[in-house]
Amino acid sequence: MTGLAAAAPPVALSVAAKGSALHLAFTNTTRGEIAYETRVRADIDHYDWLSVTLAKPGATTRTFTFAEDRDKSAAIATKLAPGKAATE
Repeated sequence: MTGLAAAAPPVALSVAAKGSALHLAFTNTTRGEIAYETRVRADIDHYDWLSVTLAKPGATTRTFTFAEDRDKSAAIATKLAPGKAATE
């Protein structure tokens, strides 16, 4: 198809590193409330659906995942009003 603009994703992601911590901000880009899931709760929160890949030209690429073994868990949904952001 030609002449059609691509739709913006409903959630914009921004990333910042502070020391050894990675901060993620999820911003609702729609005109309505949305709910999204980034983690599951067991004894502690697990970020099963997220991974981070660090790449530098000429260096080894590393991918980090944030899942651990557990017996039970529950998905946690975060609700965001239009234009609002939540951080992880």
